[in-house]
Amino acid sequence: MRLENKVAVVVGVGPGMGTAVALLFAQEGADLVLAAGKGDHIDALAGKISKLGRRAIPVAADATQPDEIGNVVSTAI
Repeated sequence: MRLENKVAVVVGVGPGMGTAVALLFAQEGADLVLAAGKGDHIDALAGKISKLGRRAIPVAADATQPDEIGNVVSTAI
């Protein structure tokens, strides 16, 4: 596992590439902070990642808003 003991922040985890990246990072051993504009999808994705034995924290955030991205980073730290 190349990402064991690492935390990855993935922004834009809607259906598609963001979800695929998050799942790959989890399979490689990373814990994740997931950010997207809508909470339903990120909650479901966090559940899938938890089933892989990794931690995942979903955060509803608009990537165009600095304060919201600051909250995502603070959550990761």
